[in-house]
Amino acid sequence: MTSRKISGFLLAFLSTFLILSCATGSVRERGPRNSIEKAAAEGAAELLKYNSASVQYALIDGDTVVLSGQAGVYERESDKPLSNTTMYGIGSISKMLTAGSIMMLVDEGLIDLEAPIIKYIPEFTMRDERYRAITVRMLLNHSSGIPGTTFNDGFLFDVPTMAAHDNLLAHLAQARLIDEPGAFSVYCNDGITLLEIITERVSGKSFSRFFAERIAEPLGLKNTKTPADNFDRAQLARIYGPFYDKALPNDVVNVFGSGGFYSTAEETSKIGLLLAGKYPELLSEESAERMMAEEYRRGVWFAEDENTFAYGLGWDSVRLSFFESRYGIRAVTKGGSSLFSNSALVVLPDCGLAAVVATSGGSSLLNTILASRILEEALLEKGIISEIIRPAPALPPAKQPMPESLAAFSGRYATALGHDITIDIRDGGFTLADTLGLSGLLGLQAVSEYVYTGNNEFTSTDGSTVVSFDRPGNGETYLKQDVRFGLPGTGDSQLIYYSGQKLPAGAPLAGTTREAWQARDGQRYFILDDHPASQLYYMPLVSIDLEVNPDSGFTLGCRITGPDTAESITRIPVMFGSMVSDMEFFTQNGTEYLKAKGFTWIGERSIPGFENTGTVTIGSGGFARYFKITEADAGKQITVSVPAGSSFAVYGKDNFCRYFSVVNHEESAVLPEGGKIAFIGRPGDIFFTDIR
Repeated sequence: MTSRKISGFLLAFLSTFLILSCATGSVRERGPRNSIEKAAAEGAAELLKYNSASVQYALIDGDTVVLSGQAGVYERESDKPLSNTTMYGIGSISKMLTAGSIMMLVDEGLIDLEAPIIKYIPEFTMRDERYRAITVRMLLNHSSGIPGTTFNDGFLFDVPTMAAHDNLLAHLAQARLIDEPGAFSVYCNDGITLLEIITERVSGKSFSRFFAERIAEPLGLKNTKTPADNFDRAQLARIYGPFYDKALPNDVVNVFGSGGFYSTAEETSKIGLLLAGKYPELLSEESAERMMAEEYRRGVWFAEDENTFAYGLGWDSVRLSFFESRYGIRAVTKGGSSLFSNSALVVLPDCGLAAVVATSGGSSLLNTILASRILEEALLEKGIISEIIRPAPALPPAKQPMPESLAAFSGRYATALGHDITIDIRDGGFTLADTLGLSGLLGLQAVSEYVYTGNNEFTSTDGSTVVSFDRPGNGETYLKQDVRFGLPGTGDSQLIYYSGQKLPAGAPLAGTTREAWQARDGQRYFILDDHPASQLYYMPLVSIDLEVNPDSGFTLGCRITGPDTAESITRIPVMFGSMVSDMEFFTQNGTEYLKAKGFTWIGERSIPGFENTGTVTIGSGGFARYFKITEADAGKQITVSVPAGSSFAVYGKDNFCRYFSVVNHEESAVLPEGGKIAFIGRPGDIFFTDIR
């Protein structure tokens, strides 16, 4: 019997055991019902402390919603109450609707999971002949090798459009694969959008219509919609951002099947049970079980199973921490995040329970903790578990003598988010900064000292994170992190991931190649060609910060191949390694531009000072026009007449947006010292400006 067959046998055995554990638990003494309500309310109040404007939660048991509640405010500017029909952007939980749709068509024999996707999208192509081997299954389990996300026209304020969907194939035609299809799983938004397109091609219907007819109407879902649907936008929970106290325009994610759905906690919990096989007339139990199989084990992965990420078909994790190790119960989960909304769905398929927590702002990771706590309380009430288990508090690590061989792991690592770091192991430890920007959100240290604690592991001085160096057999060395975090008074969770890949020695750059890249070192690049209503212009201005190592020939996880080109060599499994991209520079009308991550970018050194001539015109290429605020203009007010469908933005020295015409309703804006202004529109658009 092969290891895969053994694994399958154990999964089948475990599933049977878990069904028994939930079914027979009812003979135990039940806990009090009010403990669920109390835990949910207290957890929701805690989430409000983590940059959430509002919280909505629900618990479903079989066909019955047994808990539903809200916290926070619908809108800071009014006294309108939240309700169970307030709708939230559920982000990537939308992927489960896409995965479920695909499996419905599999049930009907219309889609084969092992078929290459070119069977369903014949015109699909890439700059990498290996694309022909990508199957439907690989899109579902994130192992296709396709780079992660095409953001163009994807995240907009109050502008539904099919452009991101319609232009995806053209974007992918210019991309290379990260690795061989099936080599490993790493989160891939574009792969799910391809599944959305496959659903449309096979069914002959738009994805919004397919969902409405095949899922929403049979389940009686009244408040689960896409941006393309006609519904009352006043039902949407209000969203908020920095430097602006009022509600922002509606959050619109225009890749519907990947992250664009709106829903309520109650309706999303019902969808969770559909995906767990509880509505076999819509989705067969066999297909639901196939979706909950350990797909992550098909490729390169670390040894641990229980985790926030352990992919099934669509599911983020089919072994969510810590239900199995603490209670012997299977838990599956899907989180969802846009730039302004977060949701978490946790399902106990063998118990017929599902919990959902949705927030305006906040974090899907923290929402998952509250959803898990609600389920723990439900298990306690039903007598399935006798107590809620929590770990002992983390203690400062006890430093151990380090084997000298571990010093060989020192070196440069390309991180999963695209910048390079140095690991310098000496005296039995090293210093490491937060590689994902999660420290503030999860209450962890931004920069930690790590000491050797045995078993080839290094532990942070606060005990929250364990770091090791993993060689999983694909020729790469990965920086692996095991992070424990919690929501105070509510629960705890675990995030295990590869955060970096060790770079090879490389070779020094020479001649014109060295000269060109050294001239770019340390420069920050800004997006030029997203939609004028793009949220990327409003957030802390999205940038690429170029770091060049001319002595090794690497930059941001790319090997420099010429004066104007660099090819990505990073292939980091699990979650945060999909945002990789080649880099190509070109010069137009004397200005150098960068092509990367599906966008065109301009370097900060190429941005001129603003001269108030009264007009600014968008050129024939349609690129946004950035200007630096001069000392003479700092502190003055600028008034801009903005063409319809265009936008204007003002940024501080810190690149945070101080004014965005799509958001702000004031007629003028103050120009901050050391900041920038941007004019975003279509070719030929003319902006009229006045500074006083």
